[in-house]
Parts: sequence; structure tokens; C-alpha cells
Amino acid sequence: ISPARFPLAAPPHADIIFRSAAWPPVGGGAMSELLIGLDPVEGSSAVVMRCSGEVDAHTCARLESAMKEILDGGLTRVIVDLTGVPYMASRGLGVLISARKLIEDSGGGLVLLNPNEAVTSAIEVLGFDSVFDIVATEKDAIDLIAR
Repeated sequence: ISPARFPLAAPPHADIIFRSAAWPPVGGGAMSELLIGLDPVEGSSAVVMRCSGEVDAHTCARLESAMKEILDGGLTRVIVDLTGVPYMASRGLGVLISARKLIEDSGGGLVLLNPNEAVTSAIEVLGFDSVFDIVATEKDAIDLIAR
């Protein structure tokens, strides 16, 4: 992915860090943190968006911004790796729903990779399990997104 084509201009495996002071402070002023790394899938037009940290009210804007930059970069095959996400607020799922719609309207696809039990439960409670393709392995995600 060239910087000219992809506005994040982040090399593969680079972490883009967003920190936000929680208000009111939790745990003595702890900060919410969301790390997002982008890895192109070799031999494919897909990208893996690796997320690590909580997607909450304080970090959701970072997820939205990263997804917008991916879409603005013309990437329409996106694997969202949720392995490192212990919690996702409903607003974060809303960001993914909106991105999925835009991506699919462009002829692409969005797959969720390995959400934990808490995130999966939130997806199910909101009825989004019928909307998203959810897989447990990166190989399954790549196979699904490549079709």
C-alpha cells in the first residue's frame, strides 16, 4: 500500500496510537487506549486492521477515523482483527456497520476476526450477528474476503 493511495501513510505493522483521557477519570486518571495497525494481505487487495484496546466512548472516534481513512484510500476488502479488543461499545459496532455498508456498496467486503466472548455477546444482543461475517482464524477471513 503506497502512502499516496493510502492516507494513513503507515507502513505495514505500524501502530497508530490514540489515547484519550477518560472523563471522569477511572482508576486514578487512567487513559483509554486503542492501537490500530494495518497489514496488507500479500497477493490481495485486502488489508487487516488489527485493533488492540477497548473501543469505548473515548476511543471510538479513532476507530471511525481509521475506517474512514481506509475507505478514502480505496480499500474495499477489510478484515477487522478484534483479537486484542476486550470491550466494544455499541457505538463502535455502529462504526463497523456503517463501514460495512459503504464497503459492500463498493463491491467489497468486511469480515470480523476473532472477537472475544464479550464482544461477540454485544454483537449478538444487538442482532448484528446476522449482519457481519465473523470468523475465528485469519486464514478463514482471507478465504472469505477473497471470494
